[in-house]
Amino acid sequence: MHTPAHFRMLAEVARRGDVRPVVAATYPLAEAGAAQADLATRQHVGKLVITPSED
Repeated sequence: MHTPAHFRMLAEVARRGDVRPVVAATYPLAEAGAAQADLATRQHVGKLVITPSED
């Protein structure tokens, strides 16, 4: 892991919103299995996001 000072600097960058994750795909909760299958292929670039179901 990095030094405590480096970690504090990285945390501050995140707090300011200077870094935004890349979202590769978004899935509704009902399709969590499909998201897991896509994750297992390791073909995506970025995060796979599961959103809550709307009832």
